[in-house]
Amino acid sequence: ALDHDNDSVQKFVLGQLMCLDQRSACLSESFILTEVLPRFGHGIDSLYSRTDVERNFEKQVKSFFLGFIAQHPESAAVAATRLLEALFDVKAVHFTPVRLVLSALLDVELDERTLTLSGALALADRFF
Repeated sequence: ALDHDNDSVQKFVLGQLMCLDQRSACLSESFILTEVLPRFGHGIDSLYSRTDVERNFEKQVKSFFLGFIAQHPESAAVAATRLLEALFDVKAVHFTPVRLVLSALLDVELDERTLTLSGALALADRFF
């Protein structure tokens, strides 16, 4: 359904995915990072409606990625690093998806760091 030609269908499916409890949904890392995440880079006007003044969908998106990080089977640090790496591979046409994922990453409290300084510089170089 995420590959459907109709933007309304894609938005509906993304909206339903954002409501899932990450503890019980068991969505794979690959699915989230390669299928779900890139979908937020397109259709900005339909996904992030200007009439949603309370930004409920944005809150759901951020909560979804926080849940992905918290429920990752390896560790939250590994999930956060992989999410950041995947974010820089998204061909976003608007800053909103980038802002939401970065905001989620800022809210995560990690006991360890898996991204080295050289790795961070390589990501930044790839992004810019």
